[in-house]
Amino acid sequence: MPLMEHTEFWPGMGRAGRDFVEEHYGIEMLNDGLIGIYEDIVAKPDSGVDGRGPLRQGRHEEAQGQAGAL
Repeated sequence: MPLMEHTEFWPGMGRAGRDFVEEHYGIEMLNDGLIGIYEDIVAKPDSGVDGRGPLRQGRHEEAQGQAGAL
């Protein structure tokens, strides 16, 4: 008999699924990952974030012009 026919298991399966998602994909975990991405970007000398990268070498002025046109 397929599990879908055993409705008595549905609430427990739902709770287990929610617990798994909250444990593995919680907001704290996502924030930590995002902070790690930002730290990696800032740490790279060619990222443009620290003023020495490609944004500083011409693309920065182009981006400012586009922003002003909005």
